[in-house]
Amino acid sequence: MRIYAKNKSSPSVKPFFQAGAGFGVRTIYTRDEDFKSDMFSYKFNTGVASFINQTVALEFGIQYQYNSLKLREFNPNNVKIISKEFSFNLGFSFVL
Repeated sequence: MRIYAKNKSSPSVKPFFQAGAGFGVRTIYTRDEDFKSDMFSYKFNTGVASFINQTVALEFGIQYQYNSLKLREFNPNNVKIISKEFSFNLGFSFVL
């Protein structure tokens, strides 16, 4: 979900905040057997959007994302793979 803040001094430039989360099951198919793992992820993003017109904006932002992956079977030590990352984003956004 993304929320744009109002900017009275410059209406075409809008700060924004975005958050999201997700989970799922990943299956890796091999010749001998299949491996299932549980996945979980969330992210936070903030930045500034400069609207070129009503629906197109040039954006600059910073994002933090967390991902975890844990095998369901053949995991006696309960190993979980975790990645955490920061990234900078530059691009276009199309608002419908």
